[in-house]
Amino acid sequence: MKHGCTAVPGESVPVNPDDLRVVETVHGTWVYHLARGGAFRGLCGALVMNTAILLDGWGRSSGNTSLRERWCAECAKLGGIKTGLESRE
Repeated sequence: MKHGCTAVPGESVPVNPDDLRVVETVHGTWVYHLARGGAFRGLCGALVMNTAILLDGWGRSSGNTSLRERWCAECAKLGGIKTGLESRE
């Protein structure tokens, strides 16, 4: 996997409430947001769920163009991440 995914199914990972993490929207697949700690709201307010993508995978495409992965520009702005994706939703 190209997203920096290292999650193991069923593995529990301690979460620091101040740490940014990548999450996925509950309204569709391949739409990613940022959240802090264990929150189930993205920084932009979107309702989200866990994903296996690590923060260093933010903005990276899997290379599969049919997925049309999208990265929330508002979350990137609020999280202070400069990725060149600021114009995307």
